[in-house]
Amino acid sequence: MPVSCSAYGCKNRRTILSKHRGITFHQFPKDPGLRKAWILAFRRLDFKPSNKTVLCSDHFTQADFDRTGQTVRLREGVIPSVFASFPNHLKRRPIKTRSTKTSRRALEPIKDPVPAPKCSEPPKPAVSDHHYALDPTQVKKKLSDAQTRIEELERQLRNAKDRERRQKQVLKSLLERLEERGMLSEAIEIELLQESGPVQKMPVTATALDFFQLFVPDNCIQNMVTQTNMYAKKFQERFGSEEGWCPVTAQEMKAFLGFVISTSVHRCESVLSIWSSGFFSNRSIALKMSQSRFEKILKYFHIVAFRPSQGSNQGLYKIQPFLDSLQQSFSCTFRPSQTQVLHEPLIDEDPVFITTCTERDLRKRKKRKFSLWVRQCTSTGFICQISVHLKEGQGADGLATLKNKPQLHSLVAKQLCQNISGKNAVIFTGPSITSLGLFSEFSKQDIYCCGLLSTRKSDCTGLPQSMLVCSSTPAQRGQSRVMMKGSMSLISWYNKGHFRFITNAYSPTKEGVIIKRKSGEIPCPLAVEAFAAHLSYICKYDDKYSKYFIFHKPNKTWQQVFWLSISIAINNAYILYKMSDAYAVKRYSRAQFGERLVRELLDLDDCSPTQ
Repeated sequence: MPVSCSAYGCKNRRTILSKHRGITFHQFPKDPGLRKAWILAFRRLDFKPSNKTVLCSDHFTQADFDRTGQTVRLREGVIPSVFASFPNHLKRRPIKTRSTKTSRRALEPIKDPVPAPKCSEPPKPAVSDHHYALDPTQVKKKLSDAQTRIEELERQLRNAKDRERRQKQVLKSLLERLEERGMLSEAIEIELLQESGPVQKMPVTATALDFFQLFVPDNCIQNMVTQTNMYAKKFQERFGSEEGWCPVTAQEMKAFLGFVISTSVHRCESVLSIWSSGFFSNRSIALKMSQSRFEKILKYFHIVAFRPSQGSNQGLYKIQPFLDSLQQSFSCTFRPSQTQVLHEPLIDEDPVFITTCTERDLRKRKKRKFSLWVRQCTSTGFICQISVHLKEGQGADGLATLKNKPQLHSLVAKQLCQNISGKNAVIFTGPSITSLGLFSEFSKQDIYCCGLLSTRKSDCTGLPQSMLVCSSTPAQRGQSRVMMKGSMSLISWYNKGHFRFITNAYSPTKEGVIIKRKSGEIPCPLAVEAFAAHLSYICKYDDKYSKYFIFHKPNKTWQQVFWLSISIAINNAYILYKMSDAYAVKRYSRAQFGERLVRELLDLDDCSPTQ
C-alpha cells in the first residue's frame, strides 16, 4: 500500500511519479520536544502520529534539507512550515511591516552620490590598440553591487548579534530556574557564563608597552636590573674590575630589551648591526645607547645570578622564576576558548647563533638544546601555557632520560593540561602526543580530546588491530570506518591515504565535510572536520607570527629560552591589543606594533610606527 503524506489537504503519495518529481517523505522525529512542535505545526485536532506517519518534502523550505550525502535528509531541529492547502482560518497571518520613520528610511533606495555626466553626444570610441578607459555604466553597476553586498553583510551581522543576545538571555533565565530548584552550584554557573577573551578591559589610550607589561611588568624588569648588577659585581671580584662599568638602571634595562626586540621587526644578522654602517643599521634608535654600553649589559645580563641551594629543574634555574611569572600572567590576563591545541610551535630547528658581526669565521651551526611545547587557544592563537625541556637535562624530566620512551609526550601533555582539569575543555593533539592511554586519563579529568594517531606501536597500544591495518580492497575518497571502545571512538578515514583519529569529544555518527580547492567537498566524520579546522588555524597563526620571533640567538641555552618566551609574550600582547578598544582607534599591524613597542621601551619622543 503506497505511503501518503499526513498533512491536511496534501495528496502526495510515495509513487514512481512522486520520486521522479523529487518528492521525499520523512517520518516524525523521535525526540519528544521536536515531535510536539511538528504536531502543533499540523494544526489538526487530536492528531496523534504513529511510527509510520510521514510528511512529504513540500512542507519544508529548501534550507531545511541536507543534500550533501547520497540520500536527502532533514537537518537537525527543523519544523515544517509550508502548508499551502490549509484553509484561510488556519493559515498564518502575514507579519505587519513596521511603519516607523527609521524602517521607511531603510526601504528607500540609495541615491547615487555622484550623478552621471550629461553628454549631448555619445563618446567617440578610442582608436588606440590598448583601451584603458573605464565604462561608467559598468563601474556604477559594480559600485551598486558592492553597496548592496555591504548592506546585506551588515544586516547579517546585526541579526547574528541579536541572536547571540537572545541566546544569552535564554541561558540566564534557564540558570535562574535551575538555581531556584537547587540544581545549580555557583561554580558551574560561573563556568557557563564565562566567555573567552581578555580578563580585564584595557583603556582606549593603552599603548603597546601597556599590553607588553601585562606579561613583563616593572617589578620583573627591576629584578633583571638587580640580578645583572649582582652578577657583574661577583664577576669583577673574581676576574678583576672592568673599566668604565657602572650599575645598570631600570631605564637602561628597558632600552636593552628594546634593542634586542628590534631584531624581530628588522631581521638583521646581529643586534650589533644597529650601530654599524651597513644595510641593517638603524640610526633612529642607535643614538639612545652606545654600542659599548650595550655589549657590557649583554655580557652581564642575568635573570638569576646564582644557583639556588635547592631546585627541581637545575638545568633551567637561571630562567625558571621568569617562566613561572610568565605562566601566571598568561592565565590571569586571558580566558581561553573551550577548544585548545597541544603542539610544538614553529621554531628554527638549526639556528645560527651569532655573538658579534666580527666573528663571522667562527659561526657554527648548533642544534637547539631544548624542546618547547605549548597549549594554544584555537579561536585566537593566544598561547596559554608553555613547557620547556632540556634535551641534555639531568634527572627524570630530562629529554635524554625520556628519549624514545612513550611517556615523554604524555608527561608534557599532562603538565600543559593540569590547569584545565574539570573545565570540560576540548584538546586537539597531533600524532606525537595522541594515545589511548593519555586520552583515557584526560577523560577521567573531564578533558575531552580529539587527535590524529601515528603508526608507532607505543601509541597504538590497546587499539584493535583490524582498524590499524589497511584493507585489501581499495577505499574510496571520503570513506570512513568507526569502532567504539567505551566513550572513545576510533575513526579510520581515507583521503589519498588512511588517517586514524581517536576522540571522545564528537559523535562518530555525525557527518562533516572538508572543502578543498581542487577536489571540492570531501565527506568525513565531524571529528575529522573539527580537527582539520582547528589545526589549520593554528598552522596559519604560526606561519604568520613565527617570522616576528626575536632573531637574536645567543649561545647560552637559558638566554635562548628567555628571548623565545619574550617573543611569545609580544605575540600574546598583540592578540590582546587586537581584542581591545585601542585597536579601533589605531589599527596597527604586527610589525607596526613591534616597532612601536621598541620605541616606547627606548623612550623616544616620536613613537609613531613606520607606515
